[in-house]
Amino acid sequence: MRRERGAVLLVALAVLSALVGTMAVIASNQRVAIKAQINRGQEVRARLAAEAGIQRALAELQLYVDAGQVSTATLADDWAILGTEGGEKFVLQANSYRMQIVDGSSLININTASQEQLERMPLTSEQIDSLLDWRSAELEARPEGAKDEYYNSLEVPYNAKLRRFDSLDELILVKGFTARAVFEPQEDVEFGSFLVTGPNGEIPAIADVSVIDSRSSNVGADGQAKLNVNTASAQQMVQRGIPNNIATAIVQRRNTQGTFTQLGDVLRVQGVNAQNAAAIVDNLWISGATTVEGRINVNTASELVLSTLPGMEPDVAAAIVGRQNTAVQSLSELLSIPGFGLEVLQQTVDRLTTGTQVFLVRVIGVAGDTQVALQATLVIDAEGPNVLKIERMPFENM
Repeated sequence: MRRERGAVLLVALAVLSALVGTMAVIASNQRVAIKAQINRGQEVRARLAAEAGIQRALAELQLYVDAGQVSTATLADDWAILGTEGGEKFVLQANSYRMQIVDGSSLININTASQEQLERMPLTSEQIDSLLDWRSAELEARPEGAKDEYYNSLEVPYNAKLRRFDSLDELILVKGFTARAVFEPQEDVEFGSFLVTGPNGEIPAIADVSVIDSRSSNVGADGQAKLNVNTASAQQMVQRGIPNNIATAIVQRRNTQGTFTQLGDVLRVQGVNAQNAAAIVDNLWISGATTVEGRINVNTASELVLSTLPGMEPDVAAAIVGRQNTAVQSLSELLSIPGFGLEVLQQTVDRLTTGTQVFLVRVIGVAGDTQVALQATLVIDAEGPNVLKIERMPFENM
């Protein structure tokens, strides 16, 4: 009998132990499910908080448009100060967000940057050739670049894009680039003396100085559309303040050597000097376009970015940055900056602007322990500021 009772007791203990184990597993699974549900809820709330930041930026930029000063964008504007470059916390009940608005024209547009400009960036010759090959419709590869033949031979084959970049992440697909090369400073690149390093002497990451969308208004400081130098008559130019002999020389140069492809070439016409060059850069352009892509805003760009422009020496770039506390209203005002003479203007005028129409809004939404980082590209058009695209960033702290 004792043996039977002992056996029954052992069975009961085994069953009880199994039940306890089962309950523990169920409880653990419930905890995991509850935690997952909480995380999903926090993820949603954090994203909504980040999107609220984007809406706040849209409202701020609408005020900027309403003020009627879109031809000039500076670091002293309210949109630039908003959020204290991500240092200010905006609270939304239990959630919050931090934000920063960046002028797209303060960075280097990799869709329009010339080879000369790319050579002044922290890039290897292989990366430069491959980047140009990726965005170019030409089928022949550069010496160190790549087209379909290279990409088709990879373990996971694909074709070269042969058109503009849609995101900075896309660089990772290009020969010579990796995620580390895009988002972290490169250590194996030889730089010329023209490269300006960051505030602590560090080499910048490509993502820190690059953008894929940037455009600016192509109007004079008075808001008037610029004349097309390739179609305007000498009389029309004179009416814009250009001396008659210079206007005549421009027309003669156009008739004998063909249309101008760069405004810098207009400044090289015989007779142009620092005095009459001002009227040319403020009133003429090489087409009738009211917006231009890829120009760098002298009022918001860093010394590092400005120094990537061919013809822009670091001391001149530093002088421009030193002038940013007093907004440059028109490109002709650059001629008053020490070191920025006619020759520098000839080399850089086609790459410079004083305003912008594209802004990057970087927002980090927070809910509980969860953060969501978004970057919105906002474009100012005839209807005001609008969202071009919103991207989820691969890292939480931008």
